[in-house]
Amino acid sequence: MVDLDKLREFSAAHDLWVVEDAAHAFPAAWRRSADDEWTSCGKSTSSVSCFSFYANKTITTGEGGMAVTADRGVADRMRLMSLHGLSRDAWNRYSGIGNWDYQIVAPGFKYNLIDICAALGIHQLRRSEEMRELRESIAIGYTEQFRSIAEIDTPPLPHNRLHAWHLYPSGSVSIG
Repeated sequence: MVDLDKLREFSAAHDLWVVEDAAHAFPAAWRRSADDEWTSCGKSTSSVSCFSFYANKTITTGEGGMAVTADRGVADRMRLMSLHGLSRDAWNRYSGIGNWDYQIVAPGFKYNLIDICAALGIHQLRRSEEMRELRESIAIGYTEQFRSIAEIDTPPLPHNRLHAWHLYPSGSVSIG
């Protein structure tokens, strides 16, 4: 994860939103010091954080993703746009308090997660830290094995970061 304090400072100074591409980052976290609590990726770390749940990500629903925000107005707009731009969602139209009268208020999309994918994701979510720890142990093993090879730079392991280890990136490889 980047230095979010500096990024937020820059974005505030220039009246910008920060949209976090967290496709590979779940369940990454950071903290300023050992005395601070961990801040999870997507937990008010930016204006909007976008996660991917494709089959090869840290948790999967088979396909799809999620965008999260702490801004109620942005969340309402995302909900609206994810349901064809309809003024009312189908759940409320079919419920006892529902109403079949709705308007298309914006040119939206259909971005709903089907139930079977959501069920898969919920179970993966429950195991996300266990799976992260397993990936971390594998990454530490790689780092230890590659450390003696001068031609390979291993990824840094800063103490104030919890890496998701979606990938094991090397800094560089020198050949010849």
